Amino acid sequence: MPSSPELPVVAKHTSPVLWAWKPASSFTLFAVRLPELLVDLKIAKETNSMRKVLQKYMRFELLIMDEWMFIKCAQDEQFDLLKLIHNRSTSGSLIFCSQLRVDGWYEQLGGASTPLADAIMDSIVHSSCQLNIQPHNQSKDISMRESYGPKALNE
Repeated sequence: MPSSPELPVVAKHTSPVLWAWKPASSFTLFAVRLPELLVDLKIAKETNSMRKVLQKYMRFELLIMDEWMFIKCAQDEQFDLLKLIHNRSTSGSLIFCSQLRVDGWYEQLGGASTPLADAIMDSIVHSSCQLNIQPHNQSKDISMRESYGPKALNE
């Protein structure tokens, strides 16, 4: 966890185990899958409740976005993500959980075809630290749950 609440954290190849982790010293934490977040933001836009929904995601000190860039984002989704990431930059930390390498995020955000991809990546990459988690046995192609889950840890 970064010492500064303004510093987003980029975590790659994490699992839902991280979602269950919460230290005894309490900070507020919320985890959401990116596809669900995008649907939530789309509905908020259609029902004129965007401010309320953004505030929902702003009230936590740590927001974990799982399945980050698992799907390609449309331009309106890019704008909503930029708004959320920009607003969170002053109120708390972000963790982006992705199985896609950071250098692939730009293309998933629209790449050179939209300036929003640059703005989002600038907001994330230039003020973050990256935790690249690798399987402890790279010769086997197994999931993080198989590598670090309760069964693996007991062995």
